[in-house]
Amino acid sequence: MKKLFVAGMIFVFVGVLSFAACLALGVDLDTARAELSKILTYEYTEEHVDASLQNYSFETKYLVTEVKTEDRDDILIQYHTNNYLHFDFESDDDSFSFKTELESFSLQQISNVFGWLLEPEFYRLKITFPTNFIGKKVSFLQSNGSIELSMFTADEVSVENTNGEITLKDVAIKKLNVNVTNGEITLDNVLSEDARLKTVNGRIDIDKLQDNKRLEIITTNGDLTISESQIQVVTGGTTNGQINLDEFMATVVELRTTNGDIRANFLGEIDDYYLYFKTTNGRVSFNKINHNREYKKNSIDLDHQIILRTTNGSVVVMSYDY
Repeated sequence: MKKLFVAGMIFVFVGVLSFAACLALGVDLDTARAELSKILTYEYTEEHVDASLQNYSFETKYLVTEVKTEDRDDILIQYHTNNYLHFDFESDDDSFSFKTELESFSLQQISNVFGWLLEPEFYRLKITFPTNFIGKKVSFLQSNGSIELSMFTADEVSVENTNGEITLKDVAIKKLNVNVTNGEITLDNVLSEDARLKTVNGRIDIDKLQDNKRLEIITTNGDLTISESQIQVVTGGTTNGQINLDEFMATVVELRTTNGDIRANFLGEIDDYYLYFKTTNGRVSFNKINHNREYKKNSIDLDHQIILRTTNGSVVVMSYDY
């Protein structure tokens, strides 16, 4: 009964919005109703794409994009189309591109957004790659929707999203570049030699990042959390947010935040590292001993370094061998 009530409220809201759009665009109400009914009519489509090319790009809007691998020879793309949401794809000897084609902003596009609310399954793009997908470059560019990669392997992957989150789970990608505006980045059990993550207005959560040689992370207005990970070099930080490192180890760490605490629990002994912890407004604590606003140990010439800095917040560091 609750679901029926919610669905009914959505339909009422859609009706009111459609009527308002009609007045604004000079379209009569019967026409608006006809357009809304069209948006709820979908056609299932699938494409089989050659997996031997070198470059693949996917540009989408208003979709939930799911990417995975399975034991197959080609790339399977599954999606739905309607009167206003179409897909265009091109290929040549070296590359393949797949793109959402959406009508220009109008009553039709308004209906398309509410069609997503009413029938979300039809706004789901599923891409299945072969299990052995090595030596390829893949890019995803999306707006107003989420992207999830799971059980996926590739040499180089670029993922960019505006107004939506990006999730990578159980993937192995040698070179990874992730960029989000107004959304979160989540990595769970990821193998990556070189990873660059950036968000504006969103947090970054990293769990079980392994065999990573270099990690660069930058976020504005969001927390940064890294747990159960081993990284050679990690640099970056956040502007307005807290940094949390838990069961974490790296050869070189250089992280900073402007407005937020830094709390770190390192695996193993770090007394032989160059250590530098500093805050302007807050306190510094290392292994439960307070050091006012700054703590420094050993020579900066050492190969192993941990540098943690904040302006407005505290720096609290523990090592598990303490």
